[in-house]
Amino acid sequence: MNSSERFQPSLSRRSIRLPGYDYGAYGHYFVTICVQGRACLLGNVRDGAMELNEGGRIAAEAIADAEQRFTDVAICHSVVMPNHLHMLVRTEGAATTLADVVRHVKLNSTTAYMRAVREGRLAPFDKRLWQRDYYERIVRDGREFETFRDYIAANPQRWHHDSLFA
Repeated sequence: MNSSERFQPSLSRRSIRLPGYDYGAYGHYFVTICVQGRACLLGNVRDGAMELNEGGRIAAEAIADAEQRFTDVAICHSVVMPNHLHMLVRTEGAATTLADVVRHVKLNSTTAYMRAVREGRLAPFDKRLWQRDYYERIVRDGREFETFRDYIAANPQRWHHDSLFA
């Protein structure tokens, strides 16, 4: 059997992308990235305020670093929660896509988190730090932008009612 006849397992997954939409174009996006298994590795909510642990600070630094790394991207608002993070991202329509931003945040935070685990500063995670996919929503107008901005700002106060609460 030659290589072209070998069985190729299906790597297809249900796409969360809007068919035909140019994710490199100028636009705003609401993004949620969850910790694998929704494990609470990034801190705690106390009295309606998020208290980041070292893992949470690593995630927050990765978000800030993405904005520095990609000059055609702005992270308009973000919050790191115990087991997920939200970002309101603006792309300027240049070379950087939303997927590039998410990949950067996941890769940089995972690398730094793994270093902290090796140094004994953080508890290890199971197989991967972040879930494979992420949630995104194209922000269609100013009203939606304000809704997502307010949602991000109030997320710690609503933690115990959040669907991502562990």
